[in-house]
Amino acid sequence: MCRKNIEPINRYLERREVDKAIQIKVRKYLEYIWNINNIDKDQENKLFSLLSKNLRDDLIVHVNSKVLNKCSIIQSNFSDRFRSELTFLMHERTLVPEEVVFRVSS
Repeated sequence: MCRKNIEPINRYLERREVDKAIQIKVRKYLEYIWNINNIDKDQENKLFSLLSKNLRDDLIVHVNSKVLNKCSIIQSNFSDRFRSELTFLMHERTLVPEEVVFRVSS
């Protein structure tokens, strides 16, 4: 993690008297995000926009289908057509290890 990026965060956390455990979580999360986002998302989007619509659609279906195919519930209960349409509704989201995605209420 770049020192110049962490200083403003450290100042904010200290100024707000944030609990040390939460400070550590915040720093680890940001370090994780900075490490996995080595590719500039803006540049990635620009390159993606250069593709023709058909090629872009093919790419989306291919990449997102790989994700859907790993989910046996989706693969065994939905048609190929539905899964193909679903690929266009998917969005990437970055999560940190052990982040709670959802909770089942009792």
